[in-house]
Amino acid sequence: MIYGVKILRGKYFPRTHPFHKNRDYEISWIWHSIRLGLQIIKENNILQGENGRNIDVSLDNWIPGMGRLTNWYHEDVKFVADLIREEGGWDTVLIDSIFHPEVANKIKSIYLPENSQDTLMWLGNRNGQFTTKFAYKLVSGENHNNDTTWLKIWHVKLLPRTILFVWKMSAEVLILRSKLHDKLGHSDPYCMLCASDIRETNKHLFVECSFSRAVWFGFGIQIPYFDISCFEWVKSWFTTPLKEWKENFAIICWQTWKYRNMMVFKGVKPNPLECISMIRNAINDWSSAFKNKSSGRNQCNRNIAYSQIRNQQNGAGRITYNYIHVDVYFDSNTREYGIGLILWVHGFISDIKVFTGYTTNAECGEVLAVKRALEWAKDLNLHKVQVQTDSKNVKKNLDNKPSTCEWRTKNILKELKVLLGYVNSKIMYVNKNLLKEVDKLAKWERCKNGFFGSSNALHNNLKVYIKKIL
Repeated sequence: MIYGVKILRGKYFPRTHPFHKNRDYEISWIWHSIRLGLQIIKENNILQGENGRNIDVSLDNWIPGMGRLTNWYHEDVKFVADLIREEGGWDTVLIDSIFHPEVANKIKSIYLPENSQDTLMWLGNRNGQFTTKFAYKLVSGENHNNDTTWLKIWHVKLLPRTILFVWKMSAEVLILRSKLHDKLGHSDPYCMLCASDIRETNKHLFVECSFSRAVWFGFGIQIPYFDISCFEWVKSWFTTPLKEWKENFAIICWQTWKYRNMMVFKGVKPNPLECISMIRNAINDWSSAFKNKSSGRNQCNRNIAYSQIRNQQNGAGRITYNYIHVDVYFDSNTREYGIGLILWVHGFISDIKVFTGYTTNAECGEVLAVKRALEWAKDLNLHKVQVQTDSKNVKKNLDNKPSTCEWRTKNILKELKVLLGYVNSKIMYVNKNLLKEVDKLAKWERCKNGFFGSSNALHNNLKVYIKKIL
């Protein structure tokens, strides 16, 4: 198989990479189709690696969120390897001098994994692996799964049946009378709620119908603007200022649909007041059930946080472990991060450390913070160190449990696991309430304008240590 690939590449791409081959007309239709497939892969993959010897700066897609730099040229820089120092790491002076600041920041945010080859990563998956499923959806136009609104719908705090209804309404797969008429032709396509000669569509049934408008008016709610499609309408529920009312909007539409079905199957006469009463009861039931569940969960989280703080203040485990609190502050616009580390010994702050740099996302920043903490512990020759972070996803991955870490994050996690073998330590997830001080420290390092109150002795300690690093 490998020899066959080499023969075909030698015949059709003898002096260039398949991704860099310009279109020509002497190839067969089969190879023309293959070329189109390569173009799809080229546009939806990104090259990443440690050495950059095979990554062309202008022809390849290697900068996150930028695409190819087709109009860029520099006589001394041809490959990404030319932007990397001999001892490793980006040549930031060179990058800042030859690229626009926005491009330069994105380049510096790319993490260079150790001892890795240049690899092609698929952008359609978080794990970076190519699958025919995602490629088919891309080619066929079924790429709505890339919109996070679909995930947000499934995470709305409502009954599963209500969420399923909202999903069906957004996907426009509700069994409406107009659809039955168009497909089967055995029923009239008109709306039953308003008894008019208007076709029953999503937009008419939930927004334009006189019956539905009376229901919305009965709650004193202005109907959210419906313009393009039902999906875009539901998507607007998750934006400010409508997002505070999204559950109410969903219940109103769900109960209106139920009342419409009661008219179809039970012969109920249209009465907006009766529908409003149904909706009010449903909202009250949901509100009381959600408040009870939410209050119980919040109390549980508070108890966990207070227990963790009390254990540390009382010295639980302090004889065995030294604690390093870690946190990161990430700016998504500039991709710059600030990392704060606080070393606790016997319940008191012993030392602090701060770092700044660039990375691709906040999750990578969380992993880099833990990595910096372990490197710091190794430099200090500390034994039995417990690194505490508020990132559940990082903790799950380190415990070899299922996680949603992106492939960029996993590259750093591989090095982190190797480092764990040299340092006698463990990574612990803790409630973010326990990391308030290190969170402020990370923000201070990122923004250089930290604010530390004087109501707690810890803040005064932090001021003293910050003076040391200024």
